[in-house]
Amino acid sequence: MEALACNMCKEPAAAFVCMDCMAQDIQDMIPARLEKGFRKFHNSLISHFSGSGEVHCAKCGSAGEEPICPSCYTGEASRWLEDKDGRLAKRLTRVLDVVEEELPREEDVGICDECGEYTEDLVSTHGEWLCRDCAVYEEE
Repeated sequence: MEALACNMCKEPAAAFVCMDCMAQDIQDMIPARLEKGFRKFHNSLISHFSGSGEVHCAKCGSAGEEPICPSCYTGEASRWLEDKDGRLAKRLTRVLDVVEEELPREEDVGICDECGEYTEDLVSTHGEWLCRDCAVYEEE
């Protein structure tokens, strides 16, 4: 059996928990006013990691996405949430026991809030994380 590794940070994982299970834990913490935006963020992230269905979630048993670790998922969720509610983003980081790190404000790696594409060159623009193409389009 091949060892599991996170598809974002490439760190090995002892077990896999699907993004839907991780999202449910986070969604239970966020206010109703952010739920629609969080679902959009979550669906965008899932679309980039749909997979072979060979890896099963240790929590719910579902299969179908490539694994990403809770640390990476929570980091992405915290980055998305930071511009919307900074205090809640910090609380999320603490509550889910993720190593807190200062989140970059100008550039980062992740999913574009506008087009949903993964990029290693995100820019914070008007409270959203955008890829360079969407950021340039928004400026025009």
